[in-house]
Amino acid sequence: MSRPFICKLHDAYNINTVTTMSFAVTRRLWDNGSTLTIAFVSDPSDTLRRAIISAASQWLPHINLTFDFVEGHEGDIRIATNTLGIHKSVLGNYALQIDPSEPTMTIGEDENQPSFNATVLHEFGHALAAAHEHLHPDSDIPWDKPKVYAYYRTHGLTDEETDRMVLNKRPHSSVTYTPYDPKSIMHYSVLNELTLGDFEIAENTEISQQDIALMKLLYPKNVTETQ
Repeated sequence: MSRPFICKLHDAYNINTVTTMSFAVTRRLWDNGSTLTIAFVSDPSDTLRRAIISAASQWLPHINLTFDFVEGHEGDIRIATNTLGIHKSVLGNYALQIDPSEPTMTIGEDENQPSFNATVLHEFGHALAAAHEHLHPDSDIPWDKPKVYAYYRTHGLTDEETDRMVLNKRPHSSVTYTPYDPKSIMHYSVLNELTLGDFEIAENTEISQQDIALMKLLYPKNVTETQ
């Protein structure tokens, strides 16, 4: 089996006390129409910087927000880069509560990796307040849990982290949502070897049509998009 994509989403909210929408946490939304300043705190190469900007900007046609990629290390969103395969992001506007000296997002691979574009899209989805789609209350993944735990242990996750990041769906009573989307860029791939029967979901590499619909709903450019 190959190394999985693991995104350590900053769990900065209590899922039992907030409302989410097809898996975006509404109290973590940025003010609609606002400009987000985005800085790089680890001084990546110009090539890597341009590649991240290009990938992240694929969200822009679908949201009523502006990305302002600034010089220096100060910004609403602060990106660290490494080649360790560690990816993570703070959820939406919770970034404003993180110590200004700390990054709010980490991209753990360079622009030469085949999964690079998908990784940046996924992490910026979190930065826009989207959560992991495979945890949607209506997801129907037939996990073989003992194999899932064993697999993710070999990749550095505790069983509790695997429960939180991979297995435990959000309860209907605590969320508002649109239909489950297995094609979402926010969905982990699902290996056939980790499920019961013959079930798998390939790695999603592009923003799905439902991702687009969700973002237009969350950050509408005009009133008609919310109707």
